[in-house]
Amino acid sequence: MARKRREASLASPSARELLRRRKSPYWVRLEERSQIGYRTGRDKSGHWLVRLTVPGLKSGRVQASIGIADDLQEADAIEILSFDQACEKARKWVQGVLVSLEDAKVRKPVQTVAQAVHEYSAFIELERKSAVSVAGTIKCHILDHPIAKLPLFALTVPIVEQWRNGIAQSPRGNRSGKAPKKPKAFKNEEEREEALRKRKSTANRVLNILRAALNRAVRQGADGGANAWRLVGSFRGVDGIRTRFLSLDEQQLLVAACEPGICELVQAALYTGLRIGSLSRMKVRDVFVPVRSILLPKSKGGLNMNIPITSEAAEFFARMIKGRRPDSLVFLRPDGTPWEKNHHVRPLEDAVKKAGIEKVCFHELRHTMASTLLMAGVNPVALARALSHKDTRMVEKHYGHLLPGWAGQEIDSKAPHLGLEDAAGEREINLHPRPVVELDPRLKKKLAAGLIVRDEGVS
Repeated sequence: MARKRREASLASPSARELLRRRKSPYWVRLEERSQIGYRTGRDKSGHWLVRLTVPGLKSGRVQASIGIADDLQEADAIEILSFDQACEKARKWVQGVLVSLEDAKVRKPVQTVAQAVHEYSAFIELERKSAVSVAGTIKCHILDHPIAKLPLFALTVPIVEQWRNGIAQSPRGNRSGKAPKKPKAFKNEEEREEALRKRKSTANRVLNILRAALNRAVRQGADGGANAWRLVGSFRGVDGIRTRFLSLDEQQLLVAACEPGICELVQAALYTGLRIGSLSRMKVRDVFVPVRSILLPKSKGGLNMNIPITSEAAEFFARMIKGRRPDSLVFLRPDGTPWEKNHHVRPLEDAVKKAGIEKVCFHELRHTMASTLLMAGVNPVALARALSHKDTRMVEKHYGHLLPGWAGQEIDSKAPHLGLEDAAGEREINLHPRPVVELDPRLKKKLAAGLIVRDEGVS
């Protein structure tokens, strides 16, 4: 049974005088989700109240006092209100609250670039593996720059471009992130251009981090204005091609020159293309020799991935893990301690000098593995899987210059023989025939009379 409205008990001073005095108000339905209330007073004069039910609000309702009831004095429609005047004021109050709530939903919080990148850095620390390098890049190139103090909606294309260009034109910093006091002197123009290319590549990388941080902030509800950072492009032609890789002879010379400890690391890098961090953390339980695969518990992108390995690599890893506990590290230093950051640098440099080959860093062993497989005709999709990439974009970006040879071999081996040359036979082909032009009758008469000289090819 529906509840009856009790407006009569609040409509007049005489009716309200009959109400029992109590602390809680008497409520009457005003509109949907709203009510008008009357609270009895000690001096026989009450007050009008209004409340609104708001779904999703923590308290569930909002409430306010809107005036004094006309119990003892005549209503003036300002402070002292009759029942009808109180209802009208209550409706206006409810309408204002609803408008404010809608504005709160639409309005986005103001957020600065610094706040956005701090939140992104915290997100990276939980969800990704590159948190340390990203945090260092953010501090050096974003937080220490005036752009960090600007709110997102104040960013414009010129501001972001000026910040990006400043990174590209600045000298490379040292390990502490500080720029050198004196600019580096280049031996020739080629060395200067290579240094500029690297700085532009760094600017692209930092710009990508800024885009990711600000895009995430906008998705979280921040006011991004015109999203100017999305309109600023990266420098072209400065990222990508990996030109330094070892030939098969150089790979054998390097392995032969390595001392125990670093030798196993180098072999594993040439077999799998894994980064030094993945190799130094690899445990025996991550190697699956029977199915020729290795589990990366948390790759650079933050995902668990299985990478395939060759039969030769499987035999190498079988020797490395034979008779060892599942939770032990696969690769250890000669003294039995784990490989920590940069422990591999000096032993690798000594091996490179001993082998008599051009200087190479450990990460270039990964490029060597990828280049060797791609030139041997391995499908880019399979190579991307072996490099623990989600798709072939990185393969095409860094090793695209090696793909034409593979594509040519693939097409030449599978394309059918059309025999078009045999069908055409031997004939003389004029590649640039002159067009036949029909002359005007008057020009023909002059030509016949010898008044003009006929040009070859004109009829």
